Amino acid sequence: MRSPVLFLKRAIFRKKPSIPEYKGELRFERMSGSNNKVLSGKYFTGKFEYGYDGFLVFDSNQKIVGYYWYNLNQPSIINIPKIPKDSPWIFNMFVYEEHRGHGYQKEMLKHFEVMFSSYKWLYADIRLDNTPSIKSFLKLGYGEIGIYYIVVMGIRRIRSLNFKSGYWNRKKKHKYKF
Repeated sequence: MRSPVLFLKRAIFRKKPSIPEYKGELRFERMSGSNNKVLSGKYFTGKFEYGYDGFLVFDSNQKIVGYYWYNLNQPSIINIPKIPKDSPWIFNMFVYEEHRGHGYQKEMLKHFEVMFSSYKWLYADIRLDNTPSIKSFLKLGYGEIGIYYIVVMGIRRIRSLNFKSGYWNRKKKHKYKF
């Protein structure tokens, strides 16, 4: 059984969009317009209930390699309590294990930049122990912009049955174990 109290620390990154167009080998399909059977799973339907959208990512053989979620002007249900206005925020970017090591996450980030190139800033949050993701974000020019400290009390997957509060220390330096 899960504890009714959860403490989180998320490394926050920010970048100005700088990639004019996407020219990679991956194909992206917006989840909200897709009828792919993977989206009928509990994980995906739960995210749709909160109004999130994202992209399924396919390789040249049309095999799904991963996905990413984003939101605009809406904080995520279990992580970040408050986000800057008019800001795309990418979260839960995932590459399936058998497809890791091919640079797909970097291509997914480039796609995210193209999709939201009209915004002033792009934001992301990553667990501090997720070294591969942090390296990808840093290599593409995302800069550290502090750490978000969050406490969630109650049933986390039901918005009306939890309380979430957080503090974004924008000056706190990230500490990685590379």
